[in-house]
Amino acid sequence: NSVSKEQAGLLVIVFVSLAFILIRLLMPIKFDGSYIDEYWHITSGISLLETGDYAYLYNHGRVYDRGALMSLWVGLWVTLFGKSILVAKLAPASIAIINYVLFLYLTTRLVAKRRFQILLLALYTLSPWVIFNHFYIRFYITNELFLLILLVLGYQLYEALRDSNWKGVLQYLSMVILLNILSMFAIRDQSEYMLLLASGVMLAGLFIYEFNPDVKHENRLTSIVFRNVLLSNEVYRAFIVLVVAIIGSIVMDSSSKLDFLLHGAITYSSMPGFKYDWFFWEKNSLITVFFVFGVITFWWKSSGFERIILPVAGALFLVHYVSSDELQIIRGILYFMPLY
Repeated sequence: NSVSKEQAGLLVIVFVSLAFILIRLLMPIKFDGSYIDEYWHITSGISLLETGDYAYLYNHGRVYDRGALMSLWVGLWVTLFGKSILVAKLAPASIAIINYVLFLYLTTRLVAKRRFQILLLALYTLSPWVIFNHFYIRFYITNELFLLILLVLGYQLYEALRDSNWKGVLQYLSMVILLNILSMFAIRDQSEYMLLLASGVMLAGLFIYEFNPDVKHENRLTSIVFRNVLLSNEVYRAFIVLVVAIIGSIVMDSSSKLDFLLHGAITYSSMPGFKYDWFFWEKNSLITVFFVFGVITFWWKSSGFERIILPVAGALFLVHYVSSDELQIIRGILYFMPLY
């Protein structure tokens, strides 16, 4: 009976996965129009492949290299398969499928019960906000890609730490650093520093996890050094808050880019009344309540990668939520939906 339930659960996950792929591939056929700002990436991508340089789309003669990876990717699609909006729309759809595979990987490892795995995958598949982000030819979907890759690498790093696999620790740590360097060339927008913030909080959490006296695994590197150091839960949790606060203050103070994320302005923003208060507390109030409660519960978790991932979600949410009104554009928060 348990085997049949497991098989039924796997079949439902396969069905949801097929539905995800079909929705992403059929969207460009059903809705054959386009947004004017999608042509920034299309034009710049074609120019990059034909001339070796991005298109000059600004009045002052500067090339459009914002979201460079998206421009390159959509340029490859229209160059190889034909210069049409339908083909161009398949570029973000293909990235969406990669994102789903990463999301599926994380879901099946972080969520224990099959019915909740199915629920989470169904929400990701059917959410209109996620569907729009996967349909829209803009670099916000590559932001989602980088965030999901970071979380997968973080999970692998967590597993390597638990197994005292120090070769694996160095390998995945190097990959996290490389991912952040790559994002600076691939995104070329202030949002790349959100990945840096997420990486900093995640690595701080993993580092602190090694000092956690509640975690019982053999041959920890820190157990050799701190074998006789007894930290109470209260001291340990206070240490978490202190380290995250120090790292956050250093990053925020030393980076004018992150200062821009909080206080800057952009030319085209969401209309008044359609800011993050509206998005989180009016359109998605129930999920936001669960999200905030989930982030708070990390304080009581003694182990598991959830203890690492929840502060990452909370930090990103907080930075976006307190940012200036001009920066609160709905499309700019959609990369965050997998964590949300």
